[in-house]
Amino acid sequence: MEDLSELKNVCIKACDDMLEQINAMQKGAKRGEETIATSIDELAHLARHEDYLILTLTRRLRDLNGLGLHIDGKGNFFEEVSFDNYDEESMTIQAFLSPELNQLVSQTSDDHIQVITDMKFLIEWTKSIYEEYGDLLKFPETQPSFSHADYSFPKNSKPTEQQREAVHTILNSKMSYVWGAPGTGKTQYVLATSVLAYLKQGKRVAVMAPTNNAVEQVLRGILKVIEQDDPEHQYVDPSKDILRLGVSTAGFFKDYPELCEKKTADAQVSVLRKSNRVLSRLLYERKLDTLKPKFTEISDLYSKIDSEGDTSKQLQSRIMSIWNGIKDTIAQNEDFAFICDNVDEFNLRSQMPRIVAYLMERNRPELSIIQYQDKSDEYIESKITENNEKLAELEAFTTESRIKTVKMIAMTPFTLMTRRKGMFERGNIISMDHVFIDEVGYSNLIQTLPIFMSGRPITMLGDHKQLPPVCEIDKENIKVWYERKGYMENSYLWDMPALYCEALLHLDFDSVAKAYFDDLPPIFTETKEIDLTISHRFGRNLGKILDTCVYKNGIQGCADNPLQLVCIDVKNNNGNKRLNLGERNAIKDFIEKSGMSSKDFVILTPYKMQRDAIKKVLPSKFENNVMTIHSSQGREWDTVIISVCDNDTTDRDVKLRFTSSLEPYDGLNVINTAVSRAKNRLIIVCDYDFWKDRASLNDLIGVLIANEDTSVITP
Repeated sequence: MEDLSELKNVCIKACDDMLEQINAMQKGAKRGEETIATSIDELAHLARHEDYLILTLTRRLRDLNGLGLHIDGKGNFFEEVSFDNYDEESMTIQAFLSPELNQLVSQTSDDHIQVITDMKFLIEWTKSIYEEYGDLLKFPETQPSFSHADYSFPKNSKPTEQQREAVHTILNSKMSYVWGAPGTGKTQYVLATSVLAYLKQGKRVAVMAPTNNAVEQVLRGILKVIEQDDPEHQYVDPSKDILRLGVSTAGFFKDYPELCEKKTADAQVSVLRKSNRVLSRLLYERKLDTLKPKFTEISDLYSKIDSEGDTSKQLQSRIMSIWNGIKDTIAQNEDFAFICDNVDEFNLRSQMPRIVAYLMERNRPELSIIQYQDKSDEYIESKITENNEKLAELEAFTTESRIKTVKMIAMTPFTLMTRRKGMFERGNIISMDHVFIDEVGYSNLIQTLPIFMSGRPITMLGDHKQLPPVCEIDKENIKVWYERKGYMENSYLWDMPALYCEALLHLDFDSVAKAYFDDLPPIFTETKEIDLTISHRFGRNLGKILDTCVYKNGIQGCADNPLQLVCIDVKNNNGNKRLNLGERNAIKDFIEKSGMSSKDFVILTPYKMQRDAIKKVLPSKFENNVMTIHSSQGREWDTVIISVCDNDTTDRDVKLRFTSSLEPYDGLNVINTAVSRAKNRLIIVCDYDFWKDRASLNDLIGVLIANEDTSVITP
């Protein structure tokens, strides 16, 4: 694309249109409804502490971005509250409040405080980053250069030729994409080796992923390699050199507290700085009060000149001497210095009433603070000194200070947007030597594109045969809008993976839209792609099936043990609903007989209706073991149970939209994601006869249950 300013404007328009559409979708929506951009959820419990709240939620959070507090009857609060230490198991999260919000919350009963998740907030932030920094959009400009001697793979590892090629390509390309299924070594071999190559040379990198869980999965993989290869921290000391920006999960914070932002330190520093501003302003206001007799003295001198007819230079000199002292005091606060502009000996008398009125008759709240009214200036100055001493101790632990010295920062694209001034204006993203984006297939195009404002080399890693980005709008509607042109014409940018960033930078919009609607693979001209096709996660049986039905790139499974395949045969008697009560009951019976603990398994389904139905019949201890397939991205379990629901009785335009791998983009990616979450055992609950007949079409579920190694159970 020759004119990237057009891209900036298109992205801004796409944000405006999406905001308008979300507002329309919300009309008449019920509280807590998940199909809209904003939900307000009651709290199960609220615990108040001196510096923060602990909120116990009534359901798991799909994403930690866009969180705020809803204070019933008083509005929604986002920028005044920050969250940390989310624990999925207990569904608790810490909330650190601004002093103003803390005061409001202290006056509000627990049952009038809710958590609000606002996807519109994300859209607004997205729009603002394009408005402020959209002119920086460009293809990576810096060409990295590393020899084979500049990097080494983890100790005791045996990298494949593909992994060697991937690392060398990353370290010598402006733009690269490493495509690999789970278990192909993307993180602990390729990404970790590439990152360490930079860190060992004292260079800086940014690691990004679309969700908080994904960020932490990447970090855990890199940290594991660092501990193996550099246990003495000769090159990298994680506690000093790595900073995880954004909301950490409780598990990650427990394991790596030194890597996470110190919200308490940030909050304390903020409070101390605000206190110093108030105290300094109070001292300033008191100094202004000392000027009153000086203004009176000037008035008296002018009156003397009038009454005595004396215009001696001595009186004029005295007036200007007093005025210069006044002016020096006023100038101590730059917000007030302007009122002395263009005031001289010729117009001082006429300007004085305006100046006095401005200084003395405005609102001066600092003078009304009761606890300071009987305190001396010396006391106020001692408080400022005391605060400064505390600040000197705390500031080294603040994000603002740490981000200047660390070698690696890790965050989501949304965190980049919320810290955009620190990232761009203070150069923290631009100063990185390389940016890595993991789970790029799940990353949203329009919200990942701002990374290309850095101009630094970029490496994308992921599997575009796994889940696509989450979008509130159906693809069918997106197509209708695109064909009509005008409103929501470019809404496809919200539903495309970030893999198409290069296409958006280099091609016209129609070519990018065609790739989206025709389900074309990523379009690369300058991006170097490397495929990893040997998976240590899959056994030979699953590797062969996935190559036939999904990847078609020669992928091989080489895990020691083949995946155990089980099918529980249940007919669908619920017509066109995305619900199967027979499958629900069969799963309940299986769980009761299996004796599995909550850490051993997960139950996945494409549909929220089926998820909720299964949750209702299981013991509460298993509530977090049931989720939609979209919620499982980036995680794995020993046993995965898939409740399919669908067969040909479904009265829908696309009957098997999220279950058939013959449905490109949706069904293929969704079911492949579910299958690849299983480490040892995969249990598919479905209509056996219907899906087995689809094996001849190379439909993934059909091929899996028709496999000769699959055990079939009829309840």
